Amino acid sequence: MDEQLLAGPDGEPCLRFGAPVARGTLRALVAERQRQLAAAGLGEHGTVALRMPPSAEFVAVLLAAWRSGAQAVLLDHRLTTVEVDRAVDRLHPGCWSNSPTGGLRSGRSRTAGRPAPSTPWSSSVRARPGRPR
Repeated sequence: MDEQLLAGPDGEPCLRFGAPVARGTLRALVAERQRQLAAAGLGEHGTVALRMPPSAEFVAVLLAAWRSGAQAVLLDHRLTTVEVDRAVDRLHPGCWSNSPTGGLRSGRSRTAGRPAPSTPWSSSVRARPGRPR
């Protein structure tokens, strides 16, 4: 999939989410998200959950996960907190993205069993001890 979407000239539009997204821009986003997922410990056979509205960021994280050999679990961005908690408890993703801007989470918070608050991609990401990535 990503080979088809990312193939072609840098300036050529390949997605449209309000405004066109050029292939070069998407390639750079995917490469950066792939580095960040790897830094969070996500790799082949790992799992990342995505709860984001449709966007270029969503596509970039999804393609980065696939390129890393990880599975992607797609959670509807309209789910309630209770529904998200239930899904996270059942699926145990090693990392997940839960914001319109692509904040990455790694693991779960230690308070009330709820997912940790979203952090920006530039923040350090910690792996969840004892959980599969």
